[in-house]
Amino acid sequence: MKRLAYLLLLLVPLSGCAMFGDTKPILKEPPSLCKVTDVKTGVVTVNQLCAAAAESLAQANALLASIDRTVLGHLTNKIWTLDQARPVYVQTGKYGEDVDKAQAAFNALDFSRAFDQAEVVKRLLTELHKQVAAHARKAEIIVNEWLMA
Repeated sequence: MKRLAYLLLLLVPLSGCAMFGDTKPILKEPPSLCKVTDVKTGVVTVNQLCAAAAESLAQANALLASIDRTVLGHLTNKIWTLDQARPVYVQTGKYGEDVDKAQAAFNALDFSRAFDQAEVVKRLLTELHKQVAAHARKAEIIVNEWLMA
């Protein structure tokens, strides 16, 4: 029973990963910053580039959190040592700074630059997340072999 619980703990950090094709929007609606009200008619429209930039930033932040949570799970379950986790944390720190730059561009109302920067970081984070997940799958195979022995 303990071994089954251990296996489940290995898989929990991977659930809900954006890398597994979950492309549902994170934001339920665009931020108020993206909504423009026509003074004459009172009609509210949404700046689509602003909304896309906000969504991309939200997804990048979600990927950062997911990677950190997965690595923490690897450390907690003794799948990785601190030496194995450190390069991933360093890389996510750099990508986090890039997300912060994209957020600063968004806050400065430069939605085009914010969107472009967030999309690049999202791609890089997705690749890093795939590498971390591949390591988890490799560890799962080792544990399965251990259980069969």
